[in-house]
Amino acid sequence: MENVGNVISPLSSEEEGEEDEESSSSSPAAGLERQLSSFRQEWKAELSSKEEGANGSSKRRSRRRTISSSSLGDGSSTAEDKAYGLFMQGVDAERDGQMFEAIKYYRQAVQLVPDIESKIQSISGFDDYSSEVSEESAEEADDDVEDVLSQLEAMTISNIRYTCQKQSYQQGKHISCLPIELLILVFRWVVASHLDLKSLESLATVCRGFYACARDQQIWRLVCQRIWGHGTCLMKDYPSWRQMYLERPHLRFDGVYICRITYVRQGEQSYIDASYNTWFLVEYYRFIRVFADGSIIMLTSPGEPKDVISSIRLKSATGEGIVKGHYRLVGNMLSAVLQRAPEETPYQRYKRKTDRNNNNPSRIKDQTFRLEMEVSGTGRCNNTKLEWKHYSCETSYSSSVVPSVSEFDISSFRPLVFSRVKSYTRTAVCPL
Repeated sequence: MENVGNVISPLSSEEEGEEDEESSSSSPAAGLERQLSSFRQEWKAELSSKEEGANGSSKRRSRRRTISSSSLGDGSSTAEDKAYGLFMQGVDAERDGQMFEAIKYYRQAVQLVPDIESKIQSISGFDDYSSEVSEESAEEADDDVEDVLSQLEAMTISNIRYTCQKQSYQQGKHISCLPIELLILVFRWVVASHLDLKSLESLATVCRGFYACARDQQIWRLVCQRIWGHGTCLMKDYPSWRQMYLERPHLRFDGVYICRITYVRQGEQSYIDASYNTWFLVEYYRFIRVFADGSIIMLTSPGEPKDVISSIRLKSATGEGIVKGHYRLVGNMLSAVLQRAPEETPYQRYKRKTDRNNNNPSRIKDQTFRLEMEVSGTGRCNNTKLEWKHYSCETSYSSSVVPSVSEFDISSFRPLVFSRVKSYTRTAVCPL
């Protein structure tokens, strides 16, 4: 018994040491147990979700099999049933993202029955299923679009942490280092005095920070006040400055309004053959350019637009056929008064002196044009068309005190359509 006691006594001491070690390391072991238990729970949740998806796909497949047996026939050995099964396998593979397998199944189904797709679409059950899936996907897409729109509308420069982040490493300073105030000033320079809002919308597509800066109410308030005056304020119909600019009728300053006019004119009768009459097709263009300060330029020229628009880029433009004046916009009606430029060519100056010496009573002293036009839109674009409402010319002669007024028939006048000119907004003189 003593030997047994001697053998047992050291074992009991070792067990006591192990118990002490286990008690000392109980705290990290408990942490590992918690991590393992959380991992097991996540694993079980993932497996359950996969099982639900598999059950749903199996239900869809079983539903399709019932549709196939009821619509294409009960025998599973026919070519149509085999083609139907292969086609449905391709549909499932395509929904799972396995495009290569889906193409393989589709090809096998078409080899068996070339018009299998039309036959499947004629099945009522399949149409119901596809319509249900399409309705669900459409509802989900609408919900996603509404969520994105609500997030974009709620995004302002006050609730963003940073404007943008650099995508790759660079040695110099990134534009994200600028404060919001300086970035807004840069955007005002982009818009400039000619109101280049097309470039502002392009900046809004860069990132979320630029989108918030491009939607800043201060920029759009300055835009509206430059168009309609400094006394402009928000109205009930326009809760935001940007909505006012988009919906309220106004003129555009980053391009020119153009229309092409054509008519047929009879020529002189031939002295050789009295039965031969010549006819001419006359074609010319009318251009109208407006500025934010109320100035307007109208030019009539037979030249092509690409060759003419550069001559009316500035308010100080001069040349043959150019008339200048001022306009006023009330609602959607444009009223303008223009006068022909007083500058004369050397020949015109010589002709005027000759007419004065000869006492020519038909010499034109001054011409004033009065026009009224309605601002409308073309298709989905607002404020891109000017329709004629009134056009008259008041001519003063040197020999007459009372001017002569001529009313033009505007029924044959075509409306002017706006065309954006990039060269007009290439350089900025001053910020918005």
